[in-house]
Amino acid sequence: MFRADIFILSSAWEGMPNVLIQALFCNAKIIATNCKHGPREILKNGKYGELVPVGDYKSISKKIIKQINKKKKYIPQSHLQKFEINNIISKFLRII
Repeated sequence: MFRADIFILSSAWEGMPNVLIQALFCNAKIIATNCKHGPREILKNGKYGELVPVGDYKSISKKIIKQINKKKKYIPQSHLQKFEINNIISKFLRII
């Protein structure tokens, strides 16, 4: 994934899409379906990756073509830190 130019998540549903977080850390260009949980939050409403409707393969293909020649987006460290293990574990422990 580190060498990927574009990462595509075409899920109909997700819980916590860890692979999407990995793509952010690898600074891949991202296209994800806007399924119920995960992608919208992780991509900050499309700021750090493209969101497309679930099942809309035509939108996915258009976004792929659009992304081929685009530069990768800058993702600030402050956004990535939200998903680092120490932050996640401390939040999880507070819940339980």
